[in-house]
Amino acid sequence: MGGSAAIHEDWSGTRHSKPSLRSEFMVITIPLILALPLLAQLPMEKTLPNWTHLSSMRGDLPAPGTSAQQTACLVLDIDKDGLNDIVIGSRSAGAQLVWYRRRAQGGWAIYPIDAGLNIEAGGASADIDGDGDMDLVFGEDFSGKKVYWWENPAPRFDPPGPWARREIKGSGGVDAPRPDLRRL
Repeated sequence: MGGSAAIHEDWSGTRHSKPSLRSEFMVITIPLILALPLLAQLPMEKTLPNWTHLSSMRGDLPAPGTSAQQTACLVLDIDKDGLNDIVIGSRSAGAQLVWYRRRAQGGWAIYPIDAGLNIEAGGASADIDGDGDMDLVFGEDFSGKKVYWWENPAPRFDPPGPWARREIKGSGGVDAPRPDLRRL
């Protein structure tokens, strides 16, 4: 049952003995056969997320304002109540950044975050200031060059009001490290 060994050279010219394909096959196959009873007990179905389609046109959510161009969307738990909230950014006339706060008893409330900026697609959330809550990052659309972050006012959400906005980058262009291609 033993396989024969073959000799091969690697890129540096060093000679190695390599087991035959039959030996490698046996080494892989035997543990796999022994593991089959364990694998048969594992659940094989993937659990997919349960999505619910919500629409302001059907009245599921309050309308996001007067802008006809909602260009950014984030889903996160802003107030740390265990329920996902939604942040919508828009541009053009009526541009604003709003938080759809999900209520434990059902329904949504709109909280203004900022207004007057043309927000572009995307965005991110992170604890930028290290205070334990999620802050927001968005950039302007093609008409501007700035990227901002908004400080989450937790736990002071009521009464609703604008969040403190801070500029991250204002010069436009891309800030990315250039790799040293000589090292690749």
